Amino acid sequence: MKLERIVIAIDFSDRSFAAAQWVTRHFAPKAEIVLVHVLEIAPPPRFLRTRASAPEGDIETCRAVARAQLHQLGAHIGRGPIAKEVRVGRTHEEVL
Repeated sequence: MKLERIVIAIDFSDRSFAAAQWVTRHFAPKAEIVLVHVLEIAPPPRFLRTRASAPEGDIETCRAVARAQLHQLGAHIGRGPIAKEVRVGRTHEEVL
């Protein structure tokens, strides 16, 4: 079986970094790699739902930090172009 693209979900733990490195070096060294991190924003408690929401500025700040960390990981892996995605939503849905 030839793998052309592998999506690796990253939660910025040491284990996810190690898994990404292992996959890129041993599992499919010629496949296109896509590193994905999902920002899962918890809903506010019921009593605050009409008064509170996640400020877009905060989400964009988190997205920028996640992009920078994915860029560092991609540079550390050190092989060809690696696509990086930062998404907002439910993790299992966004990774799929």
